[in-house]
Amino acid sequence: MTAVQPIFDERVLLDDSLRPMWTFLRYNRLLPNFFHQNPEKRQCYIARFVVTVIAALIILIYSLYLTLHSMKTSTTAEMIEISYNLIIMLTALFFQYQYLTNGDVFIQFYKDWRKIEIRSSENVSVVKKKRIAKFLSIFYLIFVIVYPIGIICWGAKQPTHPIFNIFNPLSGELINFNLRLWIIPCIMYYSNIYFCMGELLPTLFYYHAGCIIEDVEREFQNVFSCVSFDENSRLKSIWEKYEAVFRFVDRANRLFGPSILCHHLVGFLLKCLGVYSLMRDQSTERIDKFIFIFVIFLETLRTAWVNRLVSHLHLCRNQLQTSVAALLSQKWYELSEDERHLVAAFQVRLANGDLAASPFGFYNVKPSNLLSMLSLILTYVIVLLQFDV
Repeated sequence: MTAVQPIFDERVLLDDSLRPMWTFLRYNRLLPNFFHQNPEKRQCYIARFVVTVIAALIILIYSLYLTLHSMKTSTTAEMIEISYNLIIMLTALFFQYQYLTNGDVFIQFYKDWRKIEIRSSENVSVVKKKRIAKFLSIFYLIFVIVYPIGIICWGAKQPTHPIFNIFNPLSGELINFNLRLWIIPCIMYYSNIYFCMGELLPTLFYYHAGCIIEDVEREFQNVFSCVSFDENSRLKSIWEKYEAVFRFVDRANRLFGPSILCHHLVGFLLKCLGVYSLMRDQSTERIDKFIFIFVIFLETLRTAWVNRLVSHLHLCRNQLQTSVAALLSQKWYELSEDERHLVAAFQVRLANGDLAASPFGFYNVKPSNLLSMLSLILTYVIVLLQFDV
């Protein structure tokens, strides 16, 4: 007998936005899985656990090889290429370790957030949420697949490059060639999967949290649009919804803080390396330079888009604060004294509490962060160009 699943009026929850990623991980036989599905068979879980461990080991071994080789490389181009790949793989290992070791914490986190969304979300922004989830799924799928394909093409063109020399001790030129063309791209493929997972989880959460704040603003405007207020309970209900999101965002900042810091640091390093390489190395062939420019473009586009989605919460909170101030000034004389005090207190609460992605309270993620990062990248690239590295 088939179980009947509840329908939530076409609402798009965080689970719905993350479903493509969980499905992709499951088809690749990888852990973790925070999605609320029926328990899988023990054999399937063991198989996914084994594949995950093997993927982590080969990424770790290859990262150690690149680290050792970077210490004895003599050319700038090789150093940058090794560093670029090494940063991505170490970041993937970091994300994998974080989400696997704290799996139970994240499972509970998503269960609790689902209750918040079901209780708070209205039938708004459905089309926009679906469009963003679809765009992110396609974009990250391209990012995961295109990079290993580029490695295959690179290996076929430059089979003696140090990045592919890890298999030289093995006997047989044919075996060596096959390993270069398939196993290393496979390592990059699994690295990119965890690299992208580490960005998507916090990005989609903060975006959905911002959507609930949009609902709070819309509900607040609906209350003010009434000729007379029914009770203070509607305003209190709006405030309680805001406080529920505020507490949950504070909890998310502690959970996702390491991921956000790592994402920003890695983005900064990759762009510095990319821009420096393009400006310094004039010997690179035109096709190789075009591919590298395309990779940097994708990296820049990804960073800008992720920043915009994570900043959605900060922007929605600012918009709510502006709407409360504007509506309070317009309806001041229509409110009773108790209602006036309640709205004014809510306005003070909005002004005093920052509602934004804030890793460990170091800074708030907002659109202006991109300008700060651009300034730092240009500064460090100019400094690097002063030295004959």
